[in-house]
Amino acid sequence: MGFRNRIMVLMALGLTLANGGCTGSPAPVQVSDSVAKVVKNAPEPIIMQWAPGEVVSVISIDPADGDQARQARRSYLDDAFGLAGRYGLQRLGVLPVRGVAVGGFKPGAVGFYSWPGAAQSAALESHPQWPAIKARRPEGWDELRIHDVVVDRAVRLSFDPAKTYTMASAWINPERPADYDQYLHNITSTVERIGGRFIFDMRDPAFESHASDDPAPGRVVFVEWDSAEALAALQDTQGFKDNVALLQSGTTRFELLVLGHPG
Repeated sequence: MGFRNRIMVLMALGLTLANGGCTGSPAPVQVSDSVAKVVKNAPEPIIMQWAPGEVVSVISIDPADGDQARQARRSYLDDAFGLAGRYGLQRLGVLPVRGVAVGGFKPGAVGFYSWPGAAQSAALESHPQWPAIKARRPEGWDELRIHDVVVDRAVRLSFDPAKTYTMASAWINPERPADYDQYLHNITSTVERIGGRFIFDMRDPAFESHASDDPAPGRVVFVEWDSAEALAALQDTQGFKDNVALLQSGTTRFELLVLGHPG
């Protein structure tokens, strides 16, 4: 199974500062100008928030190559966001895709957006100019996927530059629809023990892609990991081994992206 391929992600610079002496007053820590500059300029967490009733929109993008495609993207984004902004669409942040652990979809980035509500998103779809604008997506992207859900509670996501994140998309097997739920339930304690946390779960998101007529994934789940090593360790845990059959039987298709921080 593809998920059993080990995920290798290089980690960034680690910095340790130590006080001198073990008795009396601690000696002052001497930090060089270059080190102080690194600390001062260290990337901050990206914080995103949605209020109840707002729409979480997650967009995965696989840009096409070439200057013509780049120009097409700039033109599309100017027009699309100019129009969508009238209805309240906001871009909250974009995370680069550091690796594809499972699946054939290889986007370059995943963006997070918000709508004030489903009515505003629907209003954009009904605008007479929108179909022509949307039809230009293939000129700039090989594939652009949009996942939308209306949240019934406040959602706050914080993406820390020191951590690793995954986005798992699962197409639920209609013959065994409860198995994937059971898989997630059973491995939660294992994930937490090795340094992971489930941070957001999109259930039955509305789905759109110009590149295929594929059905919507039934679940899109985001997990924060203390490190890439913690993520890679999951496949070797007994908890995963005991429940991987539920993952296999509960899905007809499964994709796992490794996300990082843009800083």
